[in-house]
Amino acid sequence: MNRQKFCNKDPVFKEVNLLILKILTVILVITLLFTYIFGVLRVKDERMIPNINPNDTIFFYRLDRKYLVGETVVYNYNGKNHLARIIATGGDEVDIDESGLTVNSSRQYEPKIHKETFPIKEGITYPLKLKEDEFFVLADNREITEDSRLFGGIKKGQIKGKAFILIRKNGI
Repeated sequence: MNRQKFCNKDPVFKEVNLLILKILTVILVITLLFTYIFGVLRVKDERMIPNINPNDTIFFYRLDRKYLVGETVVYNYNGKNHLARIIATGGDEVDIDESGLTVNSSRQYEPKIHKETFPIKEGITYPLKLKEDEFFVLADNREITEDSRLFGGIKKGQIKGKAFILIRKNGI
């Protein structure tokens, strides 16, 4: 029997080929989604404790370019992706001293932060006026982190996306 005729008429062969085609299509769609639209970041440090813990997974959305104060974003600094909260946006003036964090001469109330915000000795000088395309970001664990207090505002282009799903290491 001719192999080509057998392959074309065999229903199992057709179904297997169709299944393989479907699997490859799903893999391609997922790859495209997580390359251009969504991103995944596995948290490896304690910079966002107590709100986000080590080994938690963050999904972030890459296409939204309107970032607001209080939102958690993934940004790139020194070739690594980091997670932090936006504290101030372009045009704002940030000041951090012994009394804490002020933005535009207004002391900031941060209910999700459990420790005081102080400047880093090796960091930038205050007050800092942000340029229009800059953001001032701080991690939630203010005692053991590198954030805008060390390197200043980050450019909009350094932001990879906005966090929208948090998956806890231990479930909920």
